[in-house]
Amino acid sequence: MGIQNLQIKTVTCNGPNCTKTSTYDIREEKEAINLPENVWLKGLRIIQTFDQRMFLYCSDICEAESIATGQHNPPEAKKVIEGAATPAQIAQAALLAKQAEEATKALKAGTGVTLR
Repeated sequence: MGIQNLQIKTVTCNGPNCTKTSTYDIREEKEAINLPENVWLKGLRIIQTFDQRMFLYCSDICEAESIATGQHNPPEAKKVIEGAATPAQIAQAALLAKQAEEATKALKAGTGVTLR
């Protein structure tokens, strides 16, 4: 065969600890999905965020682990202080960052947070 036109599909789970991936010729998709090692393809979850980012998961576990990492959250713009920061501004920024980190840990632990 001198020339072959192939259309290949690769499906990969976006779970943070998952290594599942499958690559196959789309003409043989039904056969590929029915292979024992590809049974996970039958239960795919596809998540699309409002800002058009897409994620694919092989299971509830991979989806939940991804949610826990904050992967679905919109990317935050970097906050940059224009000009030279004073020592007081640096100390205030460090304090606010530490409080935000502690609040996030408390929320994830389920203990709640008191806002001041």
